Amino acid sequence: MKKKRLKIAETYLKLDLDFNEKRNQELEIIFRKAAEKSIRDFKYSETLVYKIEFDKGSTKAKVIFFAFLNGMIFYADLKDSIKTIYNDIKWLSERVITNAREESNLIDNNIIRTERRTGIIGRLNKVLTRIDFLQNNLNNLGNNQALAELNQLYQEVANLMQLLEDVERQTFIRALPQEIRHNLPAPNQNDVRHFELLYAIKPEEDE
Repeated sequence: MKKKRLKIAETYLKLDLDFNEKRNQELEIIFRKAAEKSIRDFKYSETLVYKIEFDKGSTKAKVIFFAFLNGMIFYADLKDSIKTIYNDIKWLSERVITNAREESNLIDNNIIRTERRTGIIGRLNKVLTRIDFLQNNLNNLGNNQALAELNQLYQEVANLMQLLEDVERQTFIRALPQEIRHNLPAPNQNDVRHFELLYAIKPEEDE
């Protein structure tokens, strides 16, 4: 697969404001300033790009960040590395909210809901954390049920890895704990396509 930037973070903001085109243009300027200020303070900013989306006919907004994963997560202890990056990404998503509030009272006075979403890193962190829990608690869980869930999680790791280009994928595999690496099935291409739609930046947006 051609190397692609993948979604690593997303900030969702719901505002108590009526929609109109002029207002949304004003909001987009505020969110761009907030995103760019956040990127300057983010340690993995080199390959980071972002886009801003509004729900149609609404002031509900998403600030979405994409990056190449190479150089971010492939260290000796993959689980700890992903956990560290996961915390950094949560910080990035939170920082957008803080910066937007500071940028304009229009935001600060009208936010009614925010969400900090963590993209593919959050997904990997959740899967690897759950695998670790199941492997450490097999004796306390129903064996068949735990093994069935482990197999599903191994499948998800195998599918997610297909979003990486070849060199990154091989590095990722070598960094996986042995008990995961030796149990990876063949990827399910339907699931891989689903993850591509969910996490990979569209070619026309990656310019």
